[in-house]
Amino acid sequence: MFRRFGAGKRRALFSAMGRRQGARKGLGAKALLLGAALTAIQLPQTTQAAQSQSAITIRNDSGGSLQLRINEINRLRQSGTQVRIVGDYCNSACTMYLGLPNTCVSRSVTFGFHGPMSQFYGVALAPDEFEYWSGIMASYYPQAVRSWYMHDARYTLVGLRSVSGSELIRLGVPECR
Repeated sequence: MFRRFGAGKRRALFSAMGRRQGARKGLGAKALLLGAALTAIQLPQTTQAAQSQSAITIRNDSGGSLQLRINEINRLRQSGTQVRIVGDYCNSACTMYLGLPNTCVSRSVTFGFHGPMSQFYGVALAPDEFEYWSGIMASYYPQAVRSWYMHDARYTLVGLRSVSGSELIRLGVPECR
């Protein structure tokens, strides 16, 4: 059903990190840390996302800043804009579009999921921060995807967990016609 891309042992990093000592960091510090971790990834350019008044087409989107994507998703949700995910891939923060009520996917798109990580590629966050950011990401997925993400895909810190559009359609995500 789901394929694993990349390398590494998903839980070994967490046990090696141990539990964070002291008080839990505030939301501002977490947002800053995650923002730094995602600055190298860009949101889709206008050539990748063709927008009309009532629909937006997402094509070959590598992901991007979690905060910018959340802002975009909230705007699309408020406007009722239809989101069509087509092309070859939709990775990382792009996958958060799946939770919008007017989203459809093409069978041929490959969706790439990974868990939240620090600013250093492949390095885990402290356990409490990992749980917090995993929950934020998962809250933007449909229930079937959310369950799988929280149980499995969020532990992928190197590479991506790959899911086809066909599989997401089988799980209840609408197919683009």
